[in-house]
Amino acid sequence: MQSANLALSISEAKGIICVTIKDKTKRFSDLTNGVLSPIMPGKSFGKFYFDGVRLYWDNDVTVDEIEKFCSLFKTRESRGKEQAEEKRKYSAIKKEIEQRQRAYSQPKSSKIVIWPAVVELESDTRNVFKEWVELNALKIAEENQADFVIVAVPVCRENEQKIISYAKEDKSKVMILPLTMFDINSFRRLQNVMLRQIISLDTAHCPCCGGEMRKRDNQMICDRCNHMILTKTICPNPDCRREYSYLNFDVSADTLAKMKAVDADNFYQVDSLYQYKDIVNMSISDGKIRAICPHCGH
Repeated sequence: MQSANLALSISEAKGIICVTIKDKTKRFSDLTNGVLSPIMPGKSFGKFYFDGVRLYWDNDVTVDEIEKFCSLFKTRESRGKEQAEEKRKYSAIKKEIEQRQRAYSQPKSSKIVIWPAVVELESDTRNVFKEWVELNALKIAEENQADFVIVAVPVCRENEQKIISYAKEDKSKVMILPLTMFDINSFRRLQNVMLRQIISLDTAHCPCCGGEMRKRDNQMICDRCNHMILTKTICPNPDCRREYSYLNFDVSADTLAKMKAVDADNFYQVDSLYQYKDIVNMSISDGKIRAICPHCGH
């Protein structure tokens, strides 16, 4: 998602799938006060690019990569004054880059692990399965330094539906979700998780399309995504006051009435009630869709 400076990477090892979203916003320095670039305007080297005034580099650049770039000023043949001048240029550009690096915070990232479970649950095994995978998934999250682990079950029958979890509460790390090629909602369930990942990175861009959002009070609005609204709020519970974000969108009175009429026992209707954009738990009350605090449940 270039407009939002986000990159997604997927890796797999021993049946575990790791999905990482990283902030790829480039870092830069305007070269002044005699600091020169070792590459010409319009040229790049490794993770560096120079436009003639501003030097850019990737936010995941390493110490070794910085050293290689700055060392372009050094030549083996130079001696005496020429060598001293090369060393001065090398020291100046390296000092500038290192100072700018210290001024930046660590690049933000979010990581989920998908743990496929080849299992067919029955009424007498589902709770045992749930307890076992939650315990072991927490170990997997720790080993992989992951924000969430998704235990992916291959079917979505009644017994699987009883233990589905999106882990939307604070400190919850383990989700149990039906993910299968035979159910289009599997894609939407992953979309819900990825929306949460992207919003946690706080990029100020639309989490759906990556476009610029229009600010209005405590809300950010995307006019391209059917007026998708990202709202930052503070829990009104005086004993909580947790700050969190949620997604909402324009809903007509007729649509709201249909949403309220959903059969609570129909898993598919409840699962898709908020169009898979409920990154926190939500409810319908007083003719409005309301967010539920992920910390205290208010």
